[in-house]
Amino acid sequence: MTNCLIYDNCSIGHDSEGGGVYNNYSLINNCIVFGNISTGEYSKGGGIYNNRGLIRNSTICGNHAKQGGGLYNSNAGLIANSIIWNNSPDNTYGLYDEYISYSCVEGISKANGNISSDPLFVFDSGDMLFWDYHLRDDSPCIDAGDPYEYYKDGSLPPGKGTERNDMGAYGGPGNCEFPEIVLPKTVLGVVTEYGDAWGAQNQGIPPFGSPDRRGWLGFRFSPSEGWDVLKGDADRSGLDDLIQITQYGDAWVSVSLETTNLEPERWGWLGFQYVETVYNGWIPLAGDVNGDEACDLIQVTEYGDAWVALSTGSSYEEPSRWGWLGYRFNRAESGINGAIPLAGDANGDGLCDLIQITEYTDAWVALSTETSYGEPSRWGWLGFKYAPYDGWYPLCGDVNADGLDDLIQITPTGDPWVSLSVGTYYQEPERWGWLSFYYNEAQGYYPLLGDVNSDGKEDLIQITPSGDQWVAMSLGDAFDTPEQWGWLGFTFSRENGYLPFFLEY
Repeated sequence: MTNCLIYDNCSIGHDSEGGGVYNNYSLINNCIVFGNISTGEYSKGGGIYNNRGLIRNSTICGNHAKQGGGLYNSNAGLIANSIIWNNSPDNTYGLYDEYISYSCVEGISKANGNISSDPLFVFDSGDMLFWDYHLRDDSPCIDAGDPYEYYKDGSLPPGKGTERNDMGAYGGPGNCEFPEIVLPKTVLGVVTEYGDAWGAQNQGIPPFGSPDRRGWLGFRFSPSEGWDVLKGDADRSGLDDLIQITQYGDAWVSVSLETTNLEPERWGWLGFQYVETVYNGWIPLAGDVNGDEACDLIQVTEYGDAWVALSTGSSYEEPSRWGWLGYRFNRAESGINGAIPLAGDANGDGLCDLIQITEYTDAWVALSTETSYGEPSRWGWLGFKYAPYDGWYPLCGDVNADGLDDLIQITPTGDPWVSLSVGTYYQEPERWGWLSFYYNEAQGYYPLLGDVNSDGKEDLIQITPSGDQWVAMSLGDAFDTPEQWGWLGFTFSRENGYLPFFLEY
């Protein structure tokens, strides 16, 4: 295997083995093995299990298993000019140092040309994110591989320094054809009552990275006062930004960078509002309604019509009326169903449509035509509810990676139901497992959708009142067993103004 990316694979079972590679008897050359998982109480070899071949100029990072997060049982094979780093809970298990030469391995003894210094990858936030394993200019792995002429770097770049072998996948004689890694980056974050935003970078495997303060934005989540925070790629940068809807009707945007948010800028007065009432209220939504890759703003009013303010990439245009839909937003009361519009691409044409979950538990869809919303049509009776006082909460997202946004019902009993979109209607709902995931405003339970492992399927994230978060991966036809992805201290509180979010890059 040469110039390969081996990532995002999983072996499942009580004693599963080899999340990425199982029983290797060949050459693994200039490869990156990352983000692979072996699950189960006695799992072994998240990255590679039972290596009997030669691993040369490869990078093995960010893999996970109970034993041998990076490699398990590799004493019959050899490892040279490689980097084994940031696997959990350990990098190697049952592997003697004498089988490793001229490599950077966390915790290894310094013999045979090996080093145990931080390899200093290009993207190094302290959490060793997996999407750029190029070496920084000050990396100790540069010119630190086997000095024998046969192992010289074939190309400069991606090799750095002199021609002597650089440790890792971007060095050595086979580095010329190595592909660039271009993967989505994601952040689990929260806006606090103090107006600042915190984010935890996502490695695609548990846990989330340590929280970092992304800046003081002055953004507020206060439903009682009409302040609401939305997310979406407003400036076409490929990164989800944070958008503040104020009680005064204007919109502010804080553009996201990979590790921080820029100072907010006022993108215009739109007259958009967030107003909760027992009967009909006002709710703002975000999505790309015209297919230009910029996130626009949508206002559903108490009168049942929809207004859209298109993003230019640096401001919002004056809102225009996109039709009367008869859609309603109301929270109702305990024991009574409410009604809520949702934003999503229901038919897979790349345009954000409006979906109405009614008090009668059916779903209606108004498709975007790029300049207006079409006449709403009934896409089925699903039994899905919006009853926030009683723990019924609908979500919208693509859980099976077919390009169509589906509907997910969070229930007070902790089991999610999914109704898949086929582009013209929603299928009969199916129970996708019991997760113990809830929506509970009084206690602070808050479910989110987000593609945490970059496989195109939206996963479920549970924010808990204790500040930890659990993730249930989508398998395409069910949600996997939830796992705790660390403690971040992120919480949800309508009363105090804490709102979690998931940014996709």
